[in-house]
Amino acid sequence: MHDRATAGGDSAQETDAWWGAYSTRTMLPSTLVCLVLTAAIVGGTWTIVEKRYVQWTVWALAGAVWIVQTSRWWRRVFGINYRLTTRRLLIDKGHWRPWRCDIDLKAITHIEVRLNRFGRWTNVGRIVVHTKSESAPLVLEGIRNPAVVAARMLEVIREAQPTGEPEAPATEALARHDSAV
Repeated sequence: MHDRATAGGDSAQETDAWWGAYSTRTMLPSTLVCLVLTAAIVGGTWTIVEKRYVQWTVWALAGAVWIVQTSRWWRRVFGINYRLTTRRLLIDKGHWRPWRCDIDLKAITHIEVRLNRFGRWTNVGRIVVHTKSESAPLVLEGIRNPAVVAARMLEVIREAQPTGEPEAPATEALARHDSAV
């Protein structure tokens, strides 16, 4: 990121407009599944396994379930980061194999907000970003208050349009809201 004016004469400094990450609420359904699995493990072990092995069997099986869930949570909460600046949308994913995407706001054609039934209850969803150059849309997963974030993105994208240049043809479709997913 440059602090000084670019060669093109744009003297506006790039600043953060929004920052976000994967919301922990997104993991609630899988956490509920883990709780049910743990109860099933306890019940099944109590009835099937010999008494002297019950405790170790429960610890081993339930421990494996929760280790997997904790590693999934860790990877997503600490490994997914989104940042919207006045010029770009930055997406960072991963710890050991990092993946970074840097999208110029002028390249975004439209944005969709997607909420499933659980997402409508927890107010957590996805924002799908369609660009001119990407063959597949980019998905920002686990966004808390996705409609508010999409509205902020739309506002920043419109501000990024150069003065005197007509807005992109799909600006009216920028903030599509799809709750059927």
